[in-house]
Amino acid sequence: MRAHIRLQEWWATTEAGIKPRGNSDAKIDKLISRYQLRMSDDFREYLSECCLLAKTGMRRWGTGGR
Repeated sequence: MRAHIRLQEWWATTEAGIKPRGNSDAKIDKLISRYQLRMSDDFREYLSECCLLAKTGMRRWGTGGR
């Protein structure tokens, strides 16, 4: 099982009230391009499915996303 899926399940079982949403591929690509990042497929999957910053987009990371 992928780590981000286990994290989501843990949040659900602890009733933490955390409901993450993902980010679009375009936002992730913009982040990668801006900072010339390399990331594993697992981390990219985390960003696309489980990233806590999704509520406000990845604006805090400088992508200006909405």
